[in-house]
Amino acid sequence: MKRWHLLFFTVLLAFLVVVCQAAEAQKIRKSGKKLLGDGSDVAAQTGANSQSQVELVTIPLDPALPTFYLTVEEPFIMAAQDITSGGRVTPGAPEQSYFISDWLVATRTHSPQSISPSAEPSEKLGYGAAAQLTSVLTRVGNVAVIDFATYQADPSRYPDIYIVRGTITEFTETDGLGEESKGFDTKIPGLLVNTIGNIAGESGLAQAGGLLAKINAGKKTKITTRTGVVGLDVQIVQTSSGQIIWSGPCQGTFTTQSATQMKHGLGFNKSQAEYQASALNQASRAALNQAAIDIHGALKRQISKQVAVLPTPAVPIAPVE
Repeated sequence: MKRWHLLFFTVLLAFLVVVCQAAEAQKIRKSGKKLLGDGSDVAAQTGANSQSQVELVTIPLDPALPTFYLTVEEPFIMAAQDITSGGRVTPGAPEQSYFISDWLVATRTHSPQSISPSAEPSEKLGYGAAAQLTSVLTRVGNVAVIDFATYQADPSRYPDIYIVRGTITEFTETDGLGEESKGFDTKIPGLLVNTIGNIAGESGLAQAGGLLAKINAGKKTKITTRTGVVGLDVQIVQTSSGQIIWSGPCQGTFTTQSATQMKHGLGFNKSQAEYQASALNQASRAALNQAAIDIHGALKRQISKQVAVLPTPAVPIAPVE
């Protein structure tokens, strides 16, 4: 009789679950509610995401300095390859998985390895870097930026202009990786408590351990961070002499983060994933911010050198009476 009662309640519970799900689905259809909302969260907005925002450097006008005429040569030369040491193989966080039955708990340790993604550098990066440096230099005091096409059409019009040229010398999509994995579940501790209770003859402890194992509640989180770098070499050429008055490197980094999390227990499961990445071109913009500061400093030093080589005016000698 008890078996029939158990069967009856099981069928009744399954029927109620099905009916409730059907009613909820009908309610959602009537309300027009969608899983991702009405689309307002993905509407276009002014500006960039926080991970892709780079503030442009600004250098105020110095009244003691003259105006420097610069033009940025387009495009920057693309001379970089995405090549890293280590054969592009990066280690992942070790993890354990279990095969569990009523009489066996087997543990397997896995040490994953992944191949770093590869992105072929494009010549378009050179055009983008030149445009970005132009944008930064227009915010530097005492600097007047001349359009490169205008300068090429009539170079004699700007006899004292400086040409700024650049080369993208480094592009590495993944030069660093960090991975963290952590979590817990009640399956193994429950089985352990159940075994101890059986050995000690404590039926209450054994039952509690068995219940803990059957609940199988747990949580697991995995976070992966990859960093990349873009490097440029920038030069300032004085057109009147052909001299390179300054040359230096500048670098910017870009980062990719991904995270997954899973929670489970009593037959329920909830998981989520997140992904964030900064933009490659914004990394070069960050590097060119530093280049603008270095260019301004080099121009100031150039004026100091010119003042230092000026002839000392002769001091008139008073006639002897």
